[in-house]
Amino acid sequence: MNIKKFEPPRLVSLPKTRRLSWIPTALEFTQQVVLGSWMGGILVFGVLAVPQLRLVVDDARDAAWAALELSMQLNFVSAGAGSFLLLVTLMMYLLALREQRATFVQIAVILGMTGAAVASHVAVGPRIADILREHPDLALLAPDLRTTLDALGAWNAALMTLQFVLGCVALAPGVRRWYRYVSPNESGDEPFLIAADGE
Repeated sequence: MNIKKFEPPRLVSLPKTRRLSWIPTALEFTQQVVLGSWMGGILVFGVLAVPQLRLVVDDARDAAWAALELSMQLNFVSAGAGSFLLLVTLMMYLLALREQRATFVQIAVILGMTGAAVASHVAVGPRIADILREHPDLALLAPDLRTTLDALGAWNAALMTLQFVLGCVALAPGVRRWYRYVSPNESGDEPFLIAADGE
């Protein structure tokens, strides 16, 4: 009587069944880096740069000029970042990485951020510069001009806060999704298969 010797199933070494999709991941990563840098610049400007300028620079007009220059440069870079992000978002839509509704929402958010940066650069900044240029001593500024200058500063801060809030909204979907983009390889094999002799 021939009794077949029992052998337990053995694990078969299988090739990788999933590989990283580099183009979708690169687009998502690029979008997150640009958005994060944009908001980081606003945060550094508002929390660190402006308060330190007021402490280090004795003359109030010089401190205001320095803060205005930094603000104008930040707005200029932000407008360029917004244009780049719109292009990246369109590419993501064309590659079917975003649904139509999500794409429209994201485009609207980025347009809002870019519009706030452009409004600060074009409408608010030049008016502040005119007041600073025409009045060398801010201590002697007329009450109505002082009110106008304070209002313009408040508008500038509000526009930057709007950019930051909208940036947080734009970051939320990508942080959750970009690392999940994987695609099956051509073999279609499933991982962790167990094969026995004779199969």
